[in-house]
Amino acid sequence: MSTSVLSLLIFAVCIVIFIWDKLPMATTAILGCVAMVILGVCDFKTAFGQFASSTVILTIGVMVIGASISETGLAQAIGNWIVRVSNGSETRLIVGTYLVSAIMSAFLTNSAVLAVFIPIILGLSESSDHIKSKNLIMPIAIGCVIGGASTLVGSTQQM
Repeated sequence: MSTSVLSLLIFAVCIVIFIWDKLPMATTAILGCVAMVILGVCDFKTAFGQFASSTVILTIGVMVIGASISETGLAQAIGNWIVRVSNGSETRLIVGTYLVSAIMSAFLTNSAVLAVFIPIILGLSESSDHIKSKNLIMPIAIGCVIGGASTLVGSTQQM
């Protein structure tokens, strides 16, 4: 059997396991890489080399920072302050968070800004009953992309 057909079969099995949802996604992904190496589709460095990528390490670090912001209560405090500044208007919140995320991502990596803003938005939606987090996350993501594209500093490679 050719390596391309074998790799497609491994890929299909991984998709079935993802849909079946009995194993964690990370376990399925690593098992797929192991299967590729054992069956000779690719070498070890090719299969596992991207786990040491600077983008993956950056994303993991930013997720840790985002979780710590949420766990310490800082996200809730910032959310309360933003609600006071915007007088509770969701339209002002959307515009304000969009602009702040665009400005911040022009000077920081856009994935870091997004990962820091998500716990803040979740804290904001918990502090107010009429503000929905689903209405604020997409404008922040778009602001991060536009701010990141405006400079070479803020733009990172996309995963």
